[in-house]
Amino acid sequence: MLHRFLTSLVLFLPFGLLAQDDDERAVLTAVDRFFTALNQSDTSALAQLMVPGSQFVLVEERDPRTVQMIARDRYLRDIARHPEDRLMERTWNVDVTVHDGLATVHAAYDFHVNGQFSHCGHDIFELALLDGRWLITGGQFTMRVKDCPPSPLGPLK
Repeated sequence: MLHRFLTSLVLFLPFGLLAQDDDERAVLTAVDRFFTALNQSDTSALAQLMVPGSQFVLVEERDPRTVQMIARDRYLRDIARHPEDRLMERTWNVDVTVHDGLATVHAAYDFHVNGQFSHCGHDIFELALLDGRWLITGGQFTMRVKDCPPSPLGPLK
């Protein structure tokens, strides 16, 4: 009896891990779409990737540290104000956690505007699986303009 139970457990374990990998890939795809839309200043695409009412928390690393709550609609308006700007956010050291239709993505990042370094920090995205799609429900990010470590991705190309 115990042998049969352990055998069935071992048989199902890899499929559970594969499902986790599929979920993680889907979450990363949603975040990648967010960055693609951001880098193109495509507020329509950004809006479709974010749950209405979602918000970001911006922690500015300065003296003193400041915290701002940025509602989804304000975020989209801020992006739309400068459609000519070429935005580029690059991430590394990405960590994804998925559990029961909720996910988080943590990553270090650097941010460039019109090819010039702007700031660096850490992102945390929160997502939920809604109607078969991973959507951003909110997140936090730090923003530092000096003393940024060099990006392992090298200079912006």
